[in-house]
Amino acid sequence: MPKLLMLVTLLALLACGESGTAGDRSAGDPIVAAGTEPHRDADAYTIRGSGFFGLSAGHPLADHPDRLEAGILRNGEGDYDVHYIRDEDGERLGYVLPSVADSTLIGDIVITSDVPVTASGLRVGDGFGKLLIAYPELTVQVSEIESRAYAYAGPYAFLLSGVAGPAGEVNPASVNGQATIREITIVDYSRGDTVDI
Repeated sequence: MPKLLMLVTLLALLACGESGTAGDRSAGDPIVAAGTEPHRDADAYTIRGSGFFGLSAGHPLADHPDRLEAGILRNGEGDYDVHYIRDEDGERLGYVLPSVADSTLIGDIVITSDVPVTASGLRVGDGFGKLLIAYPELTVQVSEIESRAYAYAGPYAFLLSGVAGPAGEVNPASVNGQATIREITIVDYSRGDTVDI
């Protein structure tokens, strides 16, 4: 019995932390490791279903002036009108493509920052192995355009780096183990197709 009492006392002391009692922290305060700064509201940066950061396909772009900034995206295929997603600190998290059906509405939402995370724990920079564990039934498509490869799972298209091969569907088992997620796209399936690769 004395050992059990000692164990309970030790656990209570550990729960108190350095500041005294366990009740010192209010329920809304973030739990932060010693020596680090509290980061952003994790829930706001979670990609859930077909939405992220209050943005969803089919909603008016004009409803989000505090989060979206009009701009031009330049790549090997040309210049595209986009709306960059900015967080409260002004950091770029990705961009939104206008809907192909109505350019005043949100279309695909593309995440390029490693801050946002899917509900299954995936983020830009994670390896293909982690993606395959989260979505074992995913499909992989390789394109001739700029050597792009996307893994499709649910409402998401994960742009992969380190994947090459002939254009078309690729067996996920043949994907290079060093491949990583470069972008996460929440696909606007209302247009009736997949991400153009």
